[in-house]
Amino acid sequence: MSPFSRQALPPGVATSADLDVWPEGLLASIFEVGDDEEQARIVRFSSHFKRTVLMSSDYSGYWGDREALTLLAEACLRMYNWDLQPQITWVRACDFNPVCRQVIKDAYGPYDHRAQPIGAEPSKKACILVNLLHRIPKVASDWIDAARPAKQASVQEAVAAHQDIFEWLDANKLWVFPADAVSQCVTCGQECFVQPLLKMYPEKYQHLISGGDPPSKKARTEQPWTRPLVINCSGTTCTGWTPAGKCLRQADPSEIPHAVYVLDRMRSAQLELEDAFIQENSAFYDYMVKIKKPLEQTHGIIKVVWGPIKGGFPVRRERSYMAGWNKKTMAWVGPETDEDVQAHFASFCCTRCGL
Repeated sequence: MSPFSRQALPPGVATSADLDVWPEGLLASIFEVGDDEEQARIVRFSSHFKRTVLMSSDYSGYWGDREALTLLAEACLRMYNWDLQPQITWVRACDFNPVCRQVIKDAYGPYDHRAQPIGAEPSKKACILVNLLHRIPKVASDWIDAARPAKQASVQEAVAAHQDIFEWLDANKLWVFPADAVSQCVTCGQECFVQPLLKMYPEKYQHLISGGDPPSKKARTEQPWTRPLVINCSGTTCTGWTPAGKCLRQADPSEIPHAVYVLDRMRSAQLELEDAFIQENSAFYDYMVKIKKPLEQTHGIIKVVWGPIKGGFPVRRERSYMAGWNKKTMAWVGPETDEDVQAHFASFCCTRCGL
């Protein structure tokens, strides 16, 4: 965007006081535009949060997605008297880095009274899992270890090995990614369910936990239940797509946990245990090859490339942001092409830099 076209943008953050109300400004740019779709956006947004929303995170870092949505929920309460916080349950995080896990545990784990099975005494803990590869059976992780490219492998050899691993996981996904997968939790000191719905509502999913038939149509009619909306947020490893990781792309070692992440989204959608995901990575991330094509049968996926400078902050660090929705449980009513999605997003969120 040229400096001349930027002058036509609405003003962004210019003072420290503006920073305090930045979430309110973001909400106003979406819900107080005065266009023909404004009321429809409000209805869609509020209808999602009338249900319980279960949030999970992989590649969690310091759980920035939780902080962002918390600030947005607080702004909703101040501006519109929409009390979203009781509806949002942060069920679990997951990160390989022990420093990140400790920060999450200190900052969030002890204070999340909502992340508990219904009827249980609150233990004030959200699950913090250690490693994506710990949620698959040991025989599968052993196979992956045996199939990893050697350290001295060429780029071409590493790409081929990673592709073989993805294809093997895909071919065996029915048993590699079971609905009742568990993983070691550092806050609970035990193995906990990976799927948020099984963690929070085990009585509703006994047929997936212990086998047997799902509830009959008659039982579902006699005991109606509105299933929560389930969303996963993840900032997948970007080193393979940046100079920090030598731009190895599909040869980067991070391709292995990425394969687990992608196929976990696929199986969660097939089992109707997850409704949507949001993923962040480098602006150079090949989302068509890495996420859109592999999930084309189960998900619709859109992407925007965005950075702080476009939102009014003097930092040039563009990133790719993908949003995927389960075709079985959700529908997209926005623009269809990448170009139109990018322009639509910019129409709400683009401001000029005033700092």
